[in-house]
Amino acid sequence: MHRVVERARPCPLDAVDSLDVNHGGVAVIANSRVRLSTVNIDVRPTTFEFVVARAVVDRFACTVLVIYRPGSEGAHLAVRTDLPGWRPEHTP
Repeated sequence: MHRVVERARPCPLDAVDSLDVNHGGVAVIANSRVRLSTVNIDVRPTTFEFVVARAVVDRFACTVLVIYRPGSEGAHLAVRTDLPGWRPEHTP
């Protein structure tokens, strides 16, 4: 058995009311020994997809940030401005 925290790819603004399939997204997947919970942050990046999770195993805990930037998109400085100085504000 595995545990999963996922974030679906956001729909384009012109397709929010559409019932079309929205492919993509990112996930954190762990075995059943790891307790995962979603960490929500108020960020809407335009250059990448992400998910943030808190992972706990026994007495060890950490916050995991997974970022996916599509290879079809060129790397540019906007990636740096989408998460300026982000720090988790999460208490155990």
